[in-house]
Amino acid sequence: MSLQRLQQSPSGANALQAVQQDLLKAKVRISPRYGRFDTKSVDIVDTAPNWQVAPSPTASAQPSATP
Repeated sequence: MSLQRLQQSPSGANALQAVQQDLLKAKVRISPRYGRFDTKSVDIVDTAPNWQVAPSPTASAQPSATP
């Protein structure tokens, strides 16, 4: 809500842009536990853990018809 108000006011938008520029210059590091810092959106975004493997498709459980 405060961010929304800040984005809507002319002076707030300038202040927000200055903070975003400072964040980009600061080379922000985030613990992988919390995600990663996205420089395009200037936000912390979720990442998929590299230890989780996508399940592979399994054979169907339906019996095949044999004559």
